[in-house]
Amino acid sequence: MGPVVACRIFRILTPVKRGLDKHSVIVVEHFDVGAVNDARLNMPILTRAKRTLILSPKVRVYAISFFEWRQADFFHTVQSILFSFNAQHDCITANCQFESVPVLQERQTTERTQMIVKHTDDARFILNMHALHNSHLIRKALPHQLTKPVLRFPDRAAIHNQLAAKLRETGPAKRAESKAKSQATRALNKAAKQKATGRRTTTGPADSIQNAGQPDTV
Repeated sequence: MGPVVACRIFRILTPVKRGLDKHSVIVVEHFDVGAVNDARLNMPILTRAKRTLILSPKVRVYAISFFEWRQADFFHTVQSILFSFNAQHDCITANCQFESVPVLQERQTTERTQMIVKHTDDARFILNMHALHNSHLIRKALPHQLTKPVLRFPDRAAIHNQLAAKLRETGPAKRAESKAKSQATRALNKAAKQKATGRRTTTGPADSIQNAGQPDTV
C-alpha cells in the first residue's frame, strides 16, 4: 500500500458525447497534513499543497501543478479511494469576518439580510476529529502523534488532591447553608399552615350562631 494523501474534489469532468464515460476524470486538490496539531483545537491541520491530482476511471492519478495544467514528471497508481472525511476552514488563523448579505428567495434578492462568514483564504483547514463518520479510518490513516490522547493535566494526582481540599473547605459551608434554607422553608410552611387553620377555627362557630338565630321555615 502506497502513501495516503488527503484530497478535496475540485471538478468532475465528463465528455458530452454518450458512450465516453470511461474517459471521465476527477480533478482533486491535494492537501498536506501538518506534523503537529492545531494548538487551540488539538486537531490535525490541512494546508493546500498547490498540487492537483487527476483521477481517471482506470484508478490512476496524474500529479500536475496547481497553477499549470501540465503533466508532472512522475506518475502514481492509486489503489483505492479509502474514505471521506470532514474538514472545517481555520477561520481563527485566517481572521475571517462576518458580513451581512441579502437573503435570496426563489432566486430573487429580498430586503432581508443574514450574516455569513467571509473567508479570507482557502488554504488552511482543520480536520474534524469529532466527526463520527469514518472516525476509526481517520485514526488509522493519520500518524499516531496526531491522534494520541493528550492529558489535560500532567499531574492528575496533584489536581485531584487540590480539588478534594477545596471541597473539604466549601463542602461543610454549603451543607450548613442548605440546611438553614431548608429549616427556614419548613418554618414558613408551618406558619402558613397554622394561619390557615386559625382562620377556619374563627369562622366556624360564628356561622353556626348566625344560622341558629334564624327562624325555621314552615
